[in-house]
Formats: sequence, C-alpha cells, structure tokens
Amino acid sequence: MREETEAQASETLTQRLAQVHQMIQAGRYEGASSTCDELIERYPDSAEAHAAQGDVCGARQMWARAAEWYELALQLGAGNDVRRRLERARQHLESAVGETTNGPPQFPVQRQRTRLWWIFGGAGAAILLAIAIVLIALLSPPTPGTSRSQQKSRPYPAPPIPEPPVPSTSPVVHTPLSPPLPTRPQPRPTTPSPSSAAAPQAAPHAPVIITRQMIGPVSDRDYHIARTLGSLTWPDGTPLSDAVAVMMEPYTGYAMITFEIPQVLEGEELFEAVVRQSYSLAATALRTDAGIHWLTIRALATITTPDKEERTVVAYRANTRRGTLEYWMKLREEPTAEQLWEEVFATSWWNPSVPQDRIR
Repeated sequence: MREETEAQASETLTQRLAQVHQMIQAGRYEGASSTCDELIERYPDSAEAHAAQGDVCGARQMWARAAEWYELALQLGAGNDVRRRLERARQHLESAVGETTNGPPQFPVQRQRTRLWWIFGGAGAAILLAIAIVLIALLSPPTPGTSRSQQKSRPYPAPPIPEPPVPSTSPVVHTPLSPPLPTRPQPRPTTPSPSSAAAPQAAPHAPVIITRQMIGPVSDRDYHIARTLGSLTWPDGTPLSDAVAVMMEPYTGYAMITFEIPQVLEGEELFEAVVRQSYSLAATALRTDAGIHWLTIRALATITTPDKEERTVVAYRANTRRGTLEYWMKLREEPTAEQLWEEVFATSWWNPSVPQDRIR
C-alpha cells in the first residue's frame, strides 16, 4: 500500500508540474507560481517543484530568484539539466542592467505566512503586557505621605527616613582632610610651616576611627598586581609577601592597594617608613599595570587599645594619580617624606590611634 501511495503522489506531482509548464507557455505566471508554492508546501523535498518555481521566475526574467530556486533544487538532488538552467540564469543576471526583485524568498509561501503570524502574535503579546503594567501602576495604592502625582514622578520608591542617631558619651575626634605631618619626630624642616603650627594636636590613646580587615585579590588582574607588589620589602628586609591586596577596576582605572605594617620595624621611624613604602607600592603598581590611573593607598596596623584588646585599623591612607607619580618618577630622585605627604599624595591621613615609632 505504501508503494502505491508513493506512486500516486509521484503521478500527482508529475501532472501538476505539467500544468505549471503549460501555464508558463500561456503566460499565466501568477497561477504557475501559486501552483509551485502549493507543490513545495506539499512536497518540501521535491527538487522538481523547486526547479519549476525557478522556471516561472526565469520566464518572468527574474534571474536572481530563478538562480536561487535552481540552487535549492540542486541541493535537493536535481540533475544536470537544472545545473544548465542555473548557469543560463546566471549569464542573464550578469548581462542584465537591473532586476525587478531583491532576491528569492527565504521560505515557502506558507512558511512566510506562519512567520508573519508569529511576528504579529509577539507584537500583540507585548502590547497586552504593556497595558497590564500600566493598569497595575494606576490601580496600586499610593505610598503613605505622598500624592499620586508625586508617586508617578518618582522612578524608585522613597527611601525610609533614618532615625536620628542616639547621642554618644564617648569623645569624638575630628581629623582635618589634609592635616600636616603628625606631631611626633619626623623628617621635617626645623622651622614649622604656618599650617603645621595651627594644626590641632592629637590626643594620646585616641579612639579607633576606621577598622577594616585585610582582603584578598578578587580577580586575576588583582592577583597579578598583588603578587608583584608582594615581592617588595621593608627597609629592614621584612618582605611584604601576602600582606598586600589589590582591587582594580578596569573600566575607571581606579585601584585600591592595601598592605599590612609589621609589628615592629627595627631602626626605622614608623611614619616615614609607611609613607615611603606607600610611594614604592604606588610606583610599582603603575609599572605593572598600564590601566591604573587613580590610586588609593591604605596601610593596616594591629594595635592594642586601652582596654587591652587587639584591633586592626587603617593607620595611613592617601590618594594619588598616574600623572603625579610619573612626574616624580621622571625626576629620578627619591622624594622626601614631607614631599610625599604634601605633594605626591593627596588627602593624606594618619590615624592618631597608631603610634608613629612602633606599633606595640
């Protein structure tokens, strides 16, 4: 039964193709093209049906479409006669001044209709979704304390109003944004500058202001920079090794370098050693990664509070940028601690809770 059905289908296809060629000879191109579309829809693997559609396009001198339909027929197993028709269509196409179409259809007629239904269906679903969102926004209750017009104009919900802070009885230390060098002995000129003379004096055992634990690298780029900086040493030979971490933002070119101060630096003034080490880290980071343009340097120290508790605090913090560092690096001379504090780094700050000679 299956062989008879296939034979009947083949006979039907042959008869319809003969009708197509009769319509082509009679100049009934629209009917011939519609018949080919029906045959391609019913017999999608028929090379003869695709080739017949190419014959219709060729009769209408639509050589570009004819060539494409012949190519589809060859892909489905058409013989040399279709190949010769393809070559003839290409020759006409090369000699033609222009074409009346932009190319063959990418899908049969029924598939194009199905695609259009999908497009219109998707557009309708998007319109219904937009209408639902608008209705939900209009029917939702307004936020307490605001009018409907205020709620429409606000892109995000209003943040909650924070409660007033409870007054604290502990002393408060106000540190200026860019204070002069700390009051302990340091490599400054013997004649103090007017800014240093007017600066407030830090009280002994001031409360801890900023506390932040050491953090590790978060990306391969951070790890590469941190590993290079870890090869540096302190003046007494103590290596930084794993006591340095980097967070680099490639999009903005901003990097934060955090390093730990050893418990004791023998024979060194702690303040001057930390400031010089910050400069060495910043310069090495710039040489390691050309994408760094802005830098924040932080030095962490572990101290013992008056309550006999150990705290890890930010002992030193400063900011700088590539242009400033490159200027000082081109001078080929080591800047003094005073130049580092006032000119190389901006918003330099030393935690008054940390002694400047030693940590413990």
